[in-house]
Amino acid sequence: MLALFATAWAATALGCAVARRLRPGGATGAEVSVFGAAVGLGALAYAVQAVGLVGLLRTPVLVALVAACAAVGLREHWPLLQTLLRGVAAWLRLGPADVAIGMACGLLLLLMALGAAAPPSGNDWDGLSYHLAVPKVYLSHGRVLFIPYDHHSNFPFAQEMLYTLGLAFAGVGPARLFHTLMGALCAAAVALLWRRLTGPRLMTLPALLLLSSPMVAWCGTVAYNDLALALYVFLAAYGVVAWLVSTEANAGQRAIDARGWLMLAGVCAGVALGVKMTAMIPVALLALWIAMPARGAQPRPARTRALVLFLLPAVAVGAPWYVRSWVWTGNPVYPFFYSVFGGTNWNAQAAAMYAQEQASYGVGRSLAAILMLPYTLTFHPELFSKGVGVFGSPGPFALGLLVLLPLTRPVARKLAGLGWIALGYGVVWILLSQQSRYLVPIMPMLAMLAAWVVARYGAASVPEAGRWLRLGLGTLLACQTAVLAWLVWTLVAPGLPVVLGAEPAEQYLSRTLEVYPAERWINEHTPRDAKVLLFEETRGFYLDRQYMWANPGHHTLIPYERFRTPGDMLAYFRAHGFSYILLNRMWTAPTWGSSGWSRLLSQAMGGPMLPLVYRRGPVEVYRITPNRRATAR
Repeated sequence: MLALFATAWAATALGCAVARRLRPGGATGAEVSVFGAAVGLGALAYAVQAVGLVGLLRTPVLVALVAACAAVGLREHWPLLQTLLRGVAAWLRLGPADVAIGMACGLLLLLMALGAAAPPSGNDWDGLSYHLAVPKVYLSHGRVLFIPYDHHSNFPFAQEMLYTLGLAFAGVGPARLFHTLMGALCAAAVALLWRRLTGPRLMTLPALLLLSSPMVAWCGTVAYNDLALALYVFLAAYGVVAWLVSTEANAGQRAIDARGWLMLAGVCAGVALGVKMTAMIPVALLALWIAMPARGAQPRPARTRALVLFLLPAVAVGAPWYVRSWVWTGNPVYPFFYSVFGGTNWNAQAAAMYAQEQASYGVGRSLAAILMLPYTLTFHPELFSKGVGVFGSPGPFALGLLVLLPLTRPVARKLAGLGWIALGYGVVWILLSQQSRYLVPIMPMLAMLAAWVVARYGAASVPEAGRWLRLGLGTLLACQTAVLAWLVWTLVAPGLPVVLGAEPAEQYLSRTLEVYPAERWINEHTPRDAKVLLFEETRGFYLDRQYMWANPGHHTLIPYERFRTPGDMLAYFRAHGFSYILLNRMWTAPTWGSSGWSRLLSQAMGGPMLPLVYRRGPVEVYRITPNRRATAR
């Protein structure tokens, strides 16, 4: 844990040095620190990727990278500590409401951190499948390499490079805290932008509205990348807003300072592109905002220069991941747009299956369904997520407040701009894949708008607010926060004994992750060079053997269409060095084993060519015998 803190601190010092060099005009120490943390962590992620690509992914090299960050940011360590102490003192001087809201934010972040510190289990599907699993493969090979069976490994991987650091320094549980850290930085950024636009009153409110969203809180406990994307997208928007404020308030007087904000926004936009492909949507919308004429804005040539200042660092910083994907697969956005770019180990059938899976979320695109989205997102999250229950919901309070937003006009212009960015992103979300988790990148902007509603209706100068309205809004927010804190507690409590050292990780995982006992058995009872095929299962993180996802749709490495008999299939597996099969029947379809490849596999299971060697619950392990005449051992 101490190693992770030292890593984050060193990266923040480096980022602060970079941020000051860009000279964002009027930036406070707190703003420089938050931007510095984000930029520094992004730079460190890129450095890990660079050393990994040249085959130097070793712990001593990673330690040297962190030390280099600390050295480059040497002059920033003391100012950073001073800023942190001043920030705590300033928060304590705020009104009682802000202090109480800040304490609630701290409680939620603490609960998220406790959940993240435990070994990833059943609620961290994508983490165990690739966010953590791929970095583990990288570390085992000492380099960043092409993984042919997992198309996700060709995605932008900036956040996963931080997980690589965490795994190398502190192990699997603490590594997930990098995602929690992104959520904490995002909450701080929301509070700081609120202070810049509206003043210090209730500056902690939008942070609480963000953290009290169930899906945001859940994200803070797992090793995904959504909170990292939210942070960098919001900081890019933050920089654009600060640039607009500077250019409009002091036209021509602080051009250099204004450009500093814009370049900082471009860097953050570039890192966002390095976190997830969907960052293209908000980055494009921010570019449109910069290019659009506005009241008091600069003339067209100046706006064009501003657009270049934003897009140049964004493209330069974001491009390496797409170049890497193009070099490895022939498709810069692999596996998407297969009909345009193609791509190795992929075909039209796999593309269609993937598109169908992405389209399986949500309620469709009819006008009635769209109008009902605030209700269905809140009270029927199972339509927009899988396996996370209520944590697939954005939360009732924030969405309910957004319904009242039109009644609070006029909305502060820059806040309104953030609202239009969020709306544009939401429209694309409706048209693409309606997974609630994909809305996390705009949740900071929505939290700002929801806080505006509270501030307007809760202001003493607004006649219709009144004492009872202020009391009602406060009570509702307190209730949502309390309920969410309880829900998050129920989520993280099972892993707390492991975090506190009162329970072995193996015991905890055996009762919370159905596939873990089988993977542990494979680690303990098979040769170190054994290769395993995973059927109806992708969570291979805890396997210490080489493995491959085997279901059709993940890749085209296995030519299932060529197999006519179970012997053909097993002969192919045998020829390619695979000696074990793990099958998780929890996820098999009712028709599994009745046709196609599953029928051939089912016919062989339990026979002399594929004897059962381990079973616990729904998970089975089979051994592929060396030849057709072999018998079960």
